[in-house]
Amino acid sequence: MRDELFELAGMLQWAASMWAFLLFCHFCADWLGQSNEEAEAKKDNVRVRAVHCLKYALYMAFPVWVVVAGDWLVWGSSLLLLYSSHYIGDSYRLTLWWARRVRHIPEEQMVPGWPMTVILVVVVDQLWHLAWLWVPAIASAVLAAPKG
Repeated sequence: MRDELFELAGMLQWAASMWAFLLFCHFCADWLGQSNEEAEAKKDNVRVRAVHCLKYALYMAFPVWVVVAGDWLVWGSSLLLLYSSHYIGDSYRLTLWWARRVRHIPEEQMVPGWPMTVILVVVVDQLWHLAWLWVPAIASAVLAAPKG
């Protein structure tokens, strides 16, 4: 039992290390890799959002390849998942639902430019993206685990 716990702890440590690497890459891809116009338009324009998410997936392609140690199936699945989750998250529908239903922000404060709304949208949006980075990170730990 003790050996299994140590193995699990090692896998979690590996996954956390890979997640930290993907976190850095995510911020480079999502924050540095898009223009202000793109950031403003992607919420309402599905074409702009699709192009942004494709660019994001392409930026993340090599880091994810490194993390999943070249496993083609896991790599392709991870990129598809990151593209899809990024596309859904960048519509801000889930973020605004959360702000209204969970956070209970009054409707009169749910306007573009309201400071708390802007902060919450950015934070919740980023938490959504960062949560999905755990999928390739955990897959990496499973792939790196000793066999047998």
